[in-house]
Amino acid sequence: MHTLKVLGTTALLLVLIIGSGMLTHRSIERSSQGLQAHIDRIDAGAKSEDWQMVNSQLYHLRKKWQQTEKFWAMVIDHAEIDSISMALSRLENYAASGNKALVMGEVANLKKTISHIPEKEAFKLKNIF
Repeated sequence: MHTLKVLGTTALLLVLIIGSGMLTHRSIERSSQGLQAHIDRIDAGAKSEDWQMVNSQLYHLRKKWQQTEKFWAMVIDHAEIDSISMALSRLENYAASGNKALVMGEVANLKKTISHIPEKEAFKLKNIF
């Protein structure tokens, strides 16, 4: 009887751990997609040199990032969070100067960094071992 309780408790804990991991990954994926949407609009604005749109989207991206950063700080590597924050600061400065090439380069950097995080945090064997 005691063995059955131990097995049941162990199974329950395993289900809770896997379930919370899946929910966390889904939350990271959703917030990443939200950030990507703003970055895509910034990219489009930079291509057409619509700096008013770029700055407007940067404002919304910054607000979204401030919300996202709080959650991500609990579940992902802080070096990646710092990398995104620094890239966002550089992007804001490049946009303020109206430098299309630098804005587009930093946009590409942000896209890659943000899209990489859900892949890295996914519950896969290659990420575990």
